[in-house]
Amino acid sequence: MTSRQRDGAGAPMQLRCEYLTDPLGIEERVPRLSWVVNDERRGAIQTAYQILVAASRESLAAGDADVWDSGRVESDRCAHVEYDGPVRESRRRYWWKVRTWDAEGAASPWSEPAWWEMGLLEPADWTAEWIGMRDERRPQPATYLRREFRLERPVRRARLYATALGLYLLRLNGRAVSDDVLAPGWTDYRKRVMYQTYDVTDMLQDGANALGAVLGEGWYCGQIGWGQGEDQFGEHPPRLLAQLEVEFEDGVTQRVTTDGTWRCGEGPIRRSQFYDGERYDARREMPGWDRAGFDDADWQPAETFEDAGAERNARQHPPIRVTEELRPVGVEEIEPGKYVFDMGQNLVGFCRLRVRGPAGTEVTLRHAEVLNDDGTLYTENLRKAKATDTYVLRGGEEETFTPHFTYHGFRYVEVTGYPGTPDEDDLTGLVVHNDCAPAGRIETSSEMVNRLQRNIVWGQRGNMHSVLTDCPQRDERLGWMGDAQMFAPTACYNMDMAAMLTKFARDMMDEQTPEGAFPDVCPYLSPKGLLPPAGAPAWMDAGVIVPWTVYQFYGDRRILERHFESMCRYVDYVSGENPEGIWENARGNDYGDWVPAGEQTDKTMFATLNHFYSTTLTARTARVLGREEAGEKYEARARAVRDAFNERYLREDGTYENATQTVCALALAWGVAPEEHRASVADDLVANIEGRGGHLSTGFGGTQWLLPALCGTGHEDVAVRLLLQREQPSWGYMIEKDATTIWELWDSDTAGPSMNSRNHFAYGSVGQWLFGWLAGIRTEADDWAQFSVTPCPAPAGGELTRVRATYASIRGEIVTEWQVNDEGLEVTVRVPANSRATLSLPASDPEAVTESGRPAADAEGISAVRAEDGRVIYGLSAGTYMFTVRE
Repeated sequence: MTSRQRDGAGAPMQLRCEYLTDPLGIEERVPRLSWVVNDERRGAIQTAYQILVAASRESLAAGDADVWDSGRVESDRCAHVEYDGPVRESRRRYWWKVRTWDAEGAASPWSEPAWWEMGLLEPADWTAEWIGMRDERRPQPATYLRREFRLERPVRRARLYATALGLYLLRLNGRAVSDDVLAPGWTDYRKRVMYQTYDVTDMLQDGANALGAVLGEGWYCGQIGWGQGEDQFGEHPPRLLAQLEVEFEDGVTQRVTTDGTWRCGEGPIRRSQFYDGERYDARREMPGWDRAGFDDADWQPAETFEDAGAERNARQHPPIRVTEELRPVGVEEIEPGKYVFDMGQNLVGFCRLRVRGPAGTEVTLRHAEVLNDDGTLYTENLRKAKATDTYVLRGGEEETFTPHFTYHGFRYVEVTGYPGTPDEDDLTGLVVHNDCAPAGRIETSSEMVNRLQRNIVWGQRGNMHSVLTDCPQRDERLGWMGDAQMFAPTACYNMDMAAMLTKFARDMMDEQTPEGAFPDVCPYLSPKGLLPPAGAPAWMDAGVIVPWTVYQFYGDRRILERHFESMCRYVDYVSGENPEGIWENARGNDYGDWVPAGEQTDKTMFATLNHFYSTTLTARTARVLGREEAGEKYEARARAVRDAFNERYLREDGTYENATQTVCALALAWGVAPEEHRASVADDLVANIEGRGGHLSTGFGGTQWLLPALCGTGHEDVAVRLLLQREQPSWGYMIEKDATTIWELWDSDTAGPSMNSRNHFAYGSVGQWLFGWLAGIRTEADDWAQFSVTPCPAPAGGELTRVRATYASIRGEIVTEWQVNDEGLEVTVRVPANSRATLSLPASDPEAVTESGRPAADAEGISAVRAEDGRVIYGLSAGTYMFTVRE
C-alpha cells in the first residue's frame, strides 16, 4: 500500500488512462481516467475527487494545473472519468494526478503522477509514404530496409510512429526499438491498420544515425486460412510506414520518414510464415546493417506504394510480447541424431536455440502438441502446417537463434542436425501472446480443479494474438467469434481484457454487412469460399455479446454507445429474416451446439435461444443508454421470441421437446423457461445428466451455461459432481490424460486428426462458473460498484472443501474464500473500497451466522440482513469480513 495515512485513506492507486498505464500514443480525443481508492477501513467510500492535469511533471508537482483542474467533484465515480479540459493535441503528453475525499470529508494525499500522450490524431500529421520491395518469390524472403540521417543539435525528445501491411521489426543504431512481437497486430487491413508509438529519445546519438526495419508477410499477405492461402487481406509485397520525429531543445523538429530514399535488400530470414515456420541462414547476416556507415551499395532503392485508404488507428491494446521462458523438463534421443525436448507445458510461441558448429550446418526444429506411442511427434492434427524452423549456422562462436515472424503451438520439439549432443539448456520455450495483466486467481483443496484453472489460463494465453483465435497450431488460427463470445466472461475473470476485447469488438463492427449480419470469423476472410459474410447463430451473436461483456465487467458505457447501432442492426437483421420469432432461416453456416459430447441439439432451437439472448442484451443496452423507445422495442421482440419458442417446444408437463442439456441450460440461464416451469425443466436437465452416468453432453454453446443453470435452480451438488468428474467426457478426463491446456474435443485423445486441437479455449468457459458461482464473485452493477458473493460450497468431507479466489476488479481487489469442515462453513470476503457487496450464505437461521466471533447482524459494515430460500442475505460495505456458519 502506498502513501498510507494512519487513520484515513491513502493516495489513490493504479492510475490508468483508457485501461492502460501511462499509454504512449493514444487516439481517444476524450480520454477516460480511472483509479483505485486506497482505503482499508470498513465502509470506506469515495465521496468526491479532484483531478489535476498539467503540461509537465514539474508543473504537476507544483500543483499548477496549467491544462485542467476538475475542481472538487462530488461523486463516487473512480472509473472512466472523462477528461474535460482543452482540446487534445497530436503528440502532446499530459501529466495528471488525483485525490479523493472519504465519507467524513477528509482528503486523501495526492496520487503519484501518471501521464498519457496523444498519437497522431489527423491524417495530415502523417507525411511518410508506404515502402517495400517487390519480389515474385513465394514465400517472399523478409525485406530489410534502412535509412541513415544526421542530428546536429541537442535532442529534447523523439518519437517513432510506425506500422506495416504485414509484420515489422524496428532497429535504431544497432538496437531493437521495442520488445513487441508480431507488430502491428491483426486487423482487416482493407479497412483498418494499427500503428505503434515508441519513445526513442535515448537511442539517438549526435551525428550519424541509422534507422532500420525488417518486414514479414504476416496476416496481411502470408499464410492464413485453410489451404495456406496467401494475399487474403492484400497483395504482396509487405509494406512499411514509419515516421521519426525528433524535437530539439531549441524547438525545431526534424522528421525522418519512409520514402523512396530508403534502401532495401534481403538477408538471413529466407522465409517466415505462421503455419510453416522460419528458415534463417546466418551465413547471410549483414553485421552493422542497422548502424550508420554500413555499405549498402548492393541494396536497391525502396519502392513507394499508394496508400490503400485503410483507417489508421493507434494501438489500443497491450502488445504481443514474450511473457515467460520455459526450460525443458526433459530431452530424449529417440533415434541417432533425433532429439525430442519436452517443455512440460503445451505453450504457444517459439524456441530460442543455442548452438555451436561448422558453417552451413542446418539445425531443424519441428513442433507438436503430443507424441505418438513410439515417442515421435504426432503432427497429423496440424494438417498442412509444417510448424518447422530451420537455422543454418554461420560457424565459429556460439550462436543463438529465435524466429521472427512466426509462432507455434507445442509442448514437444524435435531437434535434428544438431552438431553434438544438445542438453536441456540449449533450447528454451518462449511464451508469446498479448501481454494482458492477470486479473483473477483460484486456489482450491482439489488439485484437479487447480489444474483445470491453470489449463484454462494457458489456453487463453495461447490464443491471444491480436484477436481471440480458435487454435494456435494448425493451418487455421482464425478469430472464430462464437468461441470468443462464449469464453469472454472467463477471459475477463482471468485477465484484464478490457482493451483487448474493445479492439476485437471494433474488428467485428468493421466486418458487419450492410444488412446487419456478422461473419463467423473476425477479421473476416473466406478461404476456399467456405465462410460466407453472414455467419452462424451464436457466432454472429458475438457482435452483441462481446460489447455487453466489456460493459458488464468494466462499466464501459462508451463501448455500448459505439456499438449500439450495430447491435440493433444485427438483431433487426435476424428478426427480419425470421419475423415469427423462430430462427429457421440461417443464411450462412449453421454449426449449432458445436462438437457436443454425444447429444445433438436441434439447430433451430439453439439458434432461437441465441436470438432471444442477443435481443435481450440489446434491450438492456438501450436502457443503460437511456434509449427508452428502443428498449421497449427490443424487450417486446425478446418476449415474442420467448413466447414463440415456448409455444412450439414446451410440452404440457413443463419440459421441452428435444430437451438436450444445452436446450435446458440455455432456457434456464437466459430466462426463456417460464417461471412456473423452471423446476420441471431443471429436473429434466438433472435426469438427463444422471441418465448419462453423471456426465455432461454439451458442446461449445451449452457448456458455458450448464453449471450456472444447475446452481440457479438449486442443484449445486450436481454442478460440483460434473466439475469433479474424471471419466470421459469431462474436464477431469483431460487432466487424467496429462492435458496442460483445454482440448477442442471432449475425446481429443481418441478422435481423428482433421480437427483435433489440444489447445482450444471454448470448453474452458467453465471458468466463468468457477469464479462466478463456485467462488461466488459476480457483478451486479457496472464497474463493480455493487457485486454479489454467492459461494457454492460442496459437502464436507469430499474432495472440494476449500476455495479461495481473488479478482482485480476495476475498483480494486475482491477476495472470497470458503472452507467446509465437520463443524460448519467459514467464509472470508474482501470488498474493495468504494464498492458494496451482497453476500448470500447457506443458512436457514441468521442467528447461526457470526462475523469475527460476534453475531453477524451486529457487525460493523453489515446491513440489510434477511433470510430467504434457505439462505441468509447480507449487505456489505467495503472491508474484510470473516463469517462462520454453524447449523
